[in-house]
Amino acid sequence: IITALAELKSDTEHIKEGVARNEKQLNQINGRLRKAEEKVQFIQGIGSVFAVIFGTAIGWLFRR
Repeated sequence: IITALAELKSDTEHIKEGVARNEKQLNQINGRLRKAEEKVQFIQGIGSVFAVIFGTAIGWLFRR
């Protein structure tokens, strides 16, 4: 019984280490994804501003 408990404890600790390693890697991936999403949002914002400026210019030209 004692050897089985020792083996079970060893397996449990190994699983905990694996989970901790996966959590750390997931946090790193989430950080990179957050940065990429921020860059995409910035580019979309610039595109929206250009679209408004372009639309205003075209509207002004056709109004004349």
